[in-house]
Amino acid sequence: MGVPAEALKRLEESGVFNPGRYSKYSEDWYALFNCLSLCNRAQVNRFYHIDTITTLYAAVTGIECSPEELMQAAERAWTIGKLLNAREGFDRRHDHAPEAWFQPLLQSGEERHIMDYGRTVNLTRKDLERFLDDYYEERGYDRESGLPTYGKLRELGLEYIAKDLNLPESR
Repeated sequence: MGVPAEALKRLEESGVFNPGRYSKYSEDWYALFNCLSLCNRAQVNRFYHIDTITTLYAAVTGIECSPEELMQAAERAWTIGKLLNAREGFDRRHDHAPEAWFQPLLQSGEERHIMDYGRTVNLTRKDLERFLDDYYEERGYDRESGLPTYGKLRELGLEYIAKDLNLPESR
């Protein structure tokens, strides 16, 4: 999915899969497929590699770019979507798991709880908040507000939008 090598280490800290950090790259991957009008079905997109997509993009458009540039374009697209939501007042306060996730399900007489990917730990609301913190950190967004920082917008060439949202340049 075009995940940089240094980020791979963060996705599995201490041998534990971190869905918060992973989500950033998954979202960017799907944004790339949406931007290029590629099929997003898991049965199809799992066979693509960022290098393949970059080669196909150059062949179809005549525009040469690196895999990193293509993934940054996907990240830019995702961030614009986030900014559109922010313009309408959505922020971290609205990014939370529904209460139903924390109510055990009864299956064959047994209670089933929300668990980690290894199915070894029951997850709490605090765990999901930590994943959300990790997600925002991985994205370069402010952990308190859930909004992109000015630095992230500048990195993506979107700093002009910060003025529209009244984001301070120091964030």
